[in-house]
Amino acid sequence: AAALRGAFGDLIFLTLATPLTNTLKERCRSSGVRIALEGFPDRAYTDEGVLLPRTCPGAVIKDAGTIARRAIAMVKDGGVESVNGRRIDLRIDTICIHGDNGESIVAAPMIREYAAGEGVIVGPLSSFV
Repeated sequence: AAALRGAFGDLIFLTLATPLTNTLKERCRSSGVRIALEGFPDRAYTDEGVLLPRTCPGAVIKDAGTIARRAIAMVKDGGVESVNGRRIDLRIDTICIHGDNGESIVAAPMIREYAAGEGVIVGPLSSFV
């Protein structure tokens, strides 16, 4: 955290939300480094809370409605369900919408609509990190 701040000044460090990065988030914040943990609603997660490799069947979710619902659930519920149905607690600050998944692009306006309906505030990272 100190090295990041020294090298780059006031930045927002973006990294994948996993159970391990929850601790990183606490350390960065206590060192004055702004950090945001990123969730991926169009990707499947392992039981350990990391992304299932794209080479595995079902690693990329191809249904826009499912992606949009997962995005809101990730933020509101503070976690995600693994491919085996296990709950993974994650402190998600931001959602990644993959441009290489056409269904994620379709899901983007749905996510905004669902967010408004659920009282989830959508805004720039700098406004809350």
